[in-house]
Amino acid sequence: MGTVRIQAIETFYDGYYFRSRLEARWAVFFSALDIEYEYEKEGFEFEVGRRYLPDFWLPELYCWIEIKGTKPTEQEEEFAKELAFANKPVHVLWGKIPISGDMLNSVSYISELYQKLWIVRKESCFWCVCPGCGQVGIVEDGIGSIIRLHGCKCEDSEPFIPDPEERTWNDPRILEAYRTARRARFEFQADRDRLVWTEDRIIQILQRSRIPRNTHDLRDYEAGKKSVLKWTRAKELERAVQKIVADYVGI
Repeated sequence: MGTVRIQAIETFYDGYYFRSRLEARWAVFFSALDIEYEYEKEGFEFEVGRRYLPDFWLPELYCWIEIKGTKPTEQEEEFAKELAFANKPVHVLWGKIPISGDMLNSVSYISELYQKLWIVRKESCFWCVCPGCGQVGIVEDGIGSIIRLHGCKCEDSEPFIPDPEERTWNDPRILEAYRTARRARFEFQADRDRLVWTEDRIIQILQRSRIPRNTHDLRDYEAGKKSVLKWTRAKELERAVQKIVADYVGI
């Protein structure tokens, strides 16, 4: 018996084409909380030529968010750990959008500097809000006051100790954002040949194919062009792609 291949549904939301509905739902969650995000902002190449493309960059929270349908594998966690060495926290969220704040499945890699840089693995980071200013963050144990240690809108003139009982993971704003994300409906177009192709859409696919911004390797250019053309047979698109790729790569 042949192997049945199951592929996630590509979903359009907020100007992005997400690789899965789950990623799109997390984008809805961020939007509901007014959290600025960038989808697949940039890729990274580690040792031995391994490449990694994180899902979300949250500039205001200064962290990466990676979305997984199931518990991350050992290799996926290793990628997150290596990315954390850039001194930017990496939070891997997996499973369905939770019903309550304390049901979030996550594993986080956070850099801590003592005499040298250490990467700490944590399994207890949750979305919560600062009890003082209401800023949203993802911190250990869902203790909202910890957000103040990372910088928020509170203006404290004296040092303080976070209150371990001050968990705000079930703040009404957090719960409503979860509900909004779970209930979100997305339009699905099964016939990919009828999709409306735009320059932004084509460039996004080219970026996924890691087309360089120079002409060091034109084979990457050809591979990127084919990755776009495999979705449609339209000759008009092929000519459009040639023009857009030329502008994008600078050839």
